[in-house]
Amino acid sequence: MKLSKIFKDKTTLSFMAVVLGLGAILLMRQLSGKKPESVKLFDKLDKVCISDYCLVNQERGWMLDDRETVLPANRDNVVKLIDVLSTINLDEVVSVNKDRFADYGIGDSSPMLIRVDGTEIEVGNMSTDYASTFMRYGESVYKIDGVINKTTMSAKDYWLKTTIVEADSSQWKKIEIVSKRRKVEIDKVESTWSNQQWTNIFFGMKGKLATGVDLNKVTFSREINLVNESESSKFKVGEIGTYRNKKYFVLDGDGFLYEIDKKIFDSLTRLG
Repeated sequence: MKLSKIFKDKTTLSFMAVVLGLGAILLMRQLSGKKPESVKLFDKLDKVCISDYCLVNQERGWMLDDRETVLPANRDNVVKLIDVLSTINLDEVVSVNKDRFADYGIGDSSPMLIRVDGTEIEVGNMSTDYASTFMRYGESVYKIDGVINKTTMSAKDYWLKTTIVEADSSQWKKIEIVSKRRKVEIDKVESTWSNQQWTNIFFGMKGKLATGVDLNKVTFSREINLVNESESSKFKVGEIGTYRNKKYFVLDGDGFLYEIDKKIFDSLTRLG
């Protein structure tokens, strides 16, 4: 038998063996109906650090700690991030080639780094269908379910609380608006407030957390008490400054001050 024929036969047999082997693997996967085993990245998410600040779940809720101040965090925004982080599985590697990392938004000069219990990931771009996000963990880039928008989420202000009254209006039975002159009460019959317009403004108002303001210089003209059978929550409404340069504030029960729009201030102080 010629050497060339023997070589050709051996090559053919080797090729057939590879094909049969791959076929067997694919068949076993089809029959099992199982995906490759994935590895969950995070278990506990009570503290999530982004760059130079951390989001911490405390007894009074999510707080933003930047080592200088501790301020209330935007609960809705934090929950959205936690929902994504809690479902991260390392089961879809898209690149291990560092020269290609930039294609996925990895390696920026000011990267968005997320750290949880010593584990660090770098957030990359969102996918073109805005349903998933690329991230680097270790020396690999993965595609994960859910959206982490590094353009908006890397900014500290994005995480600060803006909804002043997060409590649902349904948990309260009465609202007291107290001034030096009198006290006005807004009662609730079944699920309807006696002054629905005022309560809609109060429970829906937004403001910007104000730091560095001397509370002794703020003139508080209204105290607003939310009351039910077992608890109460207190807010104060005030202003500071001259006629043309006034600022308006709401102080919550935890001592955090929010700057509000004049229209909201006028609506809140119309009663009492």
